[in-house]
Amino acid sequence: MIAESIKVGEDKTSVVVRLYESHGARGKARLRIGLPVKEVRRTNLLEEETGEVEAFDGEAVSLKLRPFEIVTLKLVLA
Repeated sequence: MIAESIKVGEDKTSVVVRLYESHGARGKARLRIGLPVKEVRRTNLLEEETGEVEAFDGEAVSLKLRPFEIVTLKLVLA
């Protein structure tokens, strides 16, 4: 998994992280977050929420990725 970009969200209260699977295979990934985050949501490329992530424990997000999948996450700051 490659983190392609990190930016302030359009709503100015979140951080948006765009990731992609770079090996052409299904897999699991874990993204550790060093910020105070209260929730993590999946979004589309326009930052419109599409659902929740598989697992978020307050410190890291666990994801299941398809080959070459692009994932955009909205980290809502605490």
